[in-house]
Amino acid sequence: MTLQELNEKLNRIVPCRYKAWKKKPQVPFAVYYEDGSGNFSADGSVYVPFTHMAVELYADEKDPELEGRLQTLFDENQIYWEKSPDLYIESEKLLMVAYSFTMKGEGHGKK
Repeated sequence: MTLQELNEKLNRIVPCRYKAWKKKPQVPFAVYYEDGSGNFSADGSVYVPFTHMAVELYADEKDPELEGRLQTLFDENQIYWEKSPDLYIESEKLLMVAYSFTMKGEGHGKK
């Protein structure tokens, strides 16, 4: 899956942007971003690139149905995901839950 495909699929579930919104949207909303890499190497070079990804879901209260829809999206696309504990951001009065997963990099490595 490419970043563009991820963006399109996430936006079918919840309004989403890469890394940040220019101004705070109505809740619920999400951001997604690359969170480093974990490449597989061979013969001294990157053989298969992997990108660590994060998706942060923000809401004003716990929304198990919305979280379930994100989890179904990951499962249907064979993405092994991990979920963080819920985090309440007092200054924003928002609840945030983060999902992390790894995607095979685009345009690199052996096919």
